[in-house]
Amino acid sequence: MRVSVIVVAMLICLSIRAAEPTLRVGAGDAEFECDDSMVIGGGILPGKAVGQEGKLRAVAVVIEKPGSPPVAIVACDVLMMNRDLLDPVAEEIEKTLGIPASHVLINCTHTHHAPSTCTVHGYPRDELFCRQVQKKIVEAVKRAHLQLKDGGATMHF
Repeated sequence: MRVSVIVVAMLICLSIRAAEPTLRVGAGDAEFECDDSMVIGGGILPGKAVGQEGKLRAVAVVIEKPGSPPVAIVACDVLMMNRDLLDPVAEEIEKTLGIPASHVLINCTHTHHAPSTCTVHGYPRDELFCRQVQKKIVEAVKRAHLQLKDGGATMHF
């Protein structure tokens, strides 16, 4: 799924001519807090992790070109999320930052190493963790928005 976020970002950047210095881009992130008591999402049976190997985050890029509404692209290190959780996030981003909800793309990396964010295989999502993810998505986009800078954008693989 990260590939699709990268492809969208590349298409946006490629649609802007290099000679136009008016493109503004910013990036930000926010880390999710979780512990060994939380059920990990995506298994056939509910399971729990022991320890954590890496960070689970929401990462965001905001792209703005004068004359066009800004775009926010977000990737979250969770299995998946339903619209009942994501639509209010996009609306909050629109309300606080002026980025239209229709210009907010939120992607989940589909990791099987994060607490459950959806009801699957008969066990429920972790509602407290879901609320935290919602807040951290907005936080990551706010940080990206604060980092908006003029100039060219480059992509590195």
